[in-house]
Amino acid sequence: MDVELPTLQAIKRFVCMGNGVALVPKISVENEITRGDLVRVPVRDLHFQRKLRLGVPQDPVCRRARTSVLSSAEQVAKDRGGRYRFQREKIAPMSVWR
Repeated sequence: MDVELPTLQAIKRFVCMGNGVALVPKISVENEITRGDLVRVPVRDLHFQRKLRLGVPQDPVCRRARTSVLSSAEQVAKDRGGRYRFQREKIAPMSVWR
């Protein structure tokens, strides 16, 4: 039976109560795995790769905040090792609708 739940927190609670299994991002269950509330079951030949992109405004007023956010994201990727990779990309500016 398929079940749809609105948040990762709801999914984790559902599984912790013994109601089934779920595929969730590993980072979202690290604490539960450490505590022993959940276990990780590797599935051979099942690999997910996800790209997350962070959009930041080019507005000079936001320069300090933009630099801080990008530096933090880069540091998290570095601290977490091989699971995360930070890569700056330059894309064409978006049109702004006003």
